[in-house]
Amino acid sequence: RRSHRIAPARQWPKWPRESPVRIDGPNSLKGSSHLTAVGVFPNPVNFSTAAGNKLKIFGVTATSDLSIYTLSGDLVIKLGAGETKNSSSNNAAVNGTIYWDGKNDVGENTAAGLYYYLIKDKTGKMSKGKILVNR
Repeated sequence: RRSHRIAPARQWPKWPRESPVRIDGPNSLKGSSHLTAVGVFPNPVNFSTAAGNKLKIFGVTATSDLSIYTLSGDLVIKLGAGETKNSSSNNAAVNGTIYWDGKNDVGENTAAGLYYYLIKDKTGKMSKGKILVNR
C-alpha cells in the first residue's frame, strides 16, 4: 500500500522591495528623512476628478526631486526641490509632499497611459514607481 504524504508547501521567493508604493491614501503627510515611505495618491489618477486636479506624491524628503518619464524614457517633467519648468501649481516638497497637475514641462496635458517616476534626494537615495493616468 502506498502512503499518501502531502508535500510541503512551496516557498515562494521573497523579492527585494526597492521602494514600497502605498496606494491606500495620504496618511503620511510629514516629511521623511529617507525615501522608504513614498506613496502616490490617487493611483490610477484621473486629473479631472482628483482632489485639486492633482496627483499627490507624499513621504518624500525636503531635498527630493521628482522626475516623471514616459515608457520610452522621455522626461515629461521634473518637480521638487530643484528647478521646476511648469507653473506655480507644481510646488517643491512641502511637508513631504509633491503635487503634479498632469502637465508636461511646457504646460501641456499628458496623454493617458503609464508613466514612471523617479525620486532622488541630495544624499543619493532613490525611490521609483509607476503612475497610471486616465483621461
